[in-house]
Amino acid sequence: MRPIALHFKSVYLNLSETFIDRLVRHHERYRPVIGTLHPRYYLDGLSVYTPSGWEAWRDRLLQQLNRSPRFLYQVCRQVHPVVLHAHFGLDGYRLLDLSRHTRLPLVVSFYGHDVSRLPAEPGWRRRYQRLARQGTCFIAATNFMKQQLITLGFPEEKIAVVRFGIDLSAFPFRLRTRAGFRLLMVGRLVEKKGHHTALKAVARLRASGYAVELHCYGDGPLRTFLQAEAHRLGISAFLSFHGAVTNEVARQAYYTHDVLLVPSQTATDGDQEGLPNVLIEGLASGIPVVATQHAGIPELIVPEKTGLLVAERDAEALAVAIKRLLETPALVEHLSRAGRAAVEAQHSLTRMVRDTEAVYDAARHAL
Repeated sequence: MRPIALHFKSVYLNLSETFIDRLVRHHERYRPVIGTLHPRYYLDGLSVYTPSGWEAWRDRLLQQLNRSPRFLYQVCRQVHPVVLHAHFGLDGYRLLDLSRHTRLPLVVSFYGHDVSRLPAEPGWRRRYQRLARQGTCFIAATNFMKQQLITLGFPEEKIAVVRFGIDLSAFPFRLRTRAGFRLLMVGRLVEKKGHHTALKAVARLRASGYAVELHCYGDGPLRTFLQAEAHRLGISAFLSFHGAVTNEVARQAYYTHDVLLVPSQTATDGDQEGLPNVLIEGLASGIPVVATQHAGIPELIVPEKTGLLVAERDAEALAVAIKRLLETPALVEHLSRAGRAAVEAQHSLTRMVRDTEAVYDAARHAL
């Protein structure tokens, strides 16, 4: 009988949070059980617990107060987990009372905005100080994020770096030997994804005689603004917004486009990426990548080896990098091969699961 890991996320899950779903579904030595207040996506085939009736009302009020949902106490009595795993720092803080009451180790995974933006909000520095003291182990997606956590006061000895992993068989490698004109972005239409910079780069390339077109998969609050900007730049005819799509549609897009753009940037409110999942998937597929020197991206994109890197918000540099791929087939082939090799070495699903379960082991022995 495998020991149980109780995973908690207030909203389980948002469409973009496939990295959590992959971990939960591929546990090896632990059996996952899910606790959530707002069940949404990726629930089929999982053991999911959620409050109902007046309990749901009560626990959603406790959520607003950043307290442990009461229904989780009953779940713990029923399924007897050996470790609690909260996803994102906010939900990690919410489980502190549950961890103390049940004497179960608490593992908290951080992913991006919960390290870059949340600590700037009123009260969260103090809350994170308590989480740093009372949480058992913490997981960072990159070394960059680990350093951010240390700066926030989390003890280095409690932090493990566990890199996102993907099922490599779902992304068969297709060697690219040249770059065509179909540019791809996959991600929500929010400031930190850098779509505005990509639009300006496309305008520069079109003005230089390159017949590029940009296809954006994903939706978000900036769609109207970006459409207006495309019109202002005179590139509306060469820009396609495909909206929110299924994971399968997004996966196929890597094989029907020529260059993947990941021009991530720090948003004006401080929001940052962790390591964009699209970057890992794209490299695995073989599509050449142009990305930015942002957050944990340089830990995977080694300039001239696994991809091309430019500064954040630098549309001219982004256009020049794309132009290099269009004009240098040998570079495209080199990046295609090396990108896949890097993902195989660092971002396999098996490695992510085993590294996470090693953290569970350490957390259980820490109490």
